[in-house]
Amino acid sequence: MASIFKKDTAVISEIYRRLNTAGITCWFDGRQTHPGASTTDAIEEGVRASRFLLACISSNFADWNWESQELAAALRTGMHERILVLMLNEDDHRDEVIPLILRKIKRLSYARDDDFDELVRYITSTHAD
Repeated sequence: MASIFKKDTAVISEIYRRLNTAGITCWFDGRQTHPGASTTDAIEEGVRASRFLLACISSNFADWNWESQELAAALRTGMHERILVLMLNEDDHRDEVIPLILRKIKRLSYARDDDFDELVRYITSTHAD
């Protein structure tokens, strides 16, 4: 599952494409929220239908509110143990960029191919509950 801050659209779209190419089905608010639909309802439905929440973090994250709503929805549904953190930029590993609730979760970096490969291996090897 992924939602985006407009400034991160290009990189999130690339991650979405790469995950799909790896055989991982994704809910992506930029593609599955229809005009006129309640964004909040769509986010909560996407969270409920997902095995993982991939929190794609950049310095833009702190400037946007929808990601916070997605994290809150994930926590309300008991998904806290299935939140994965992917840093979009190598320079964004500073704690102040990352929401407090995510700071203790292992961070992978999209800028490092080995980290993205590790993410794909983890998702594809982890079976649904």
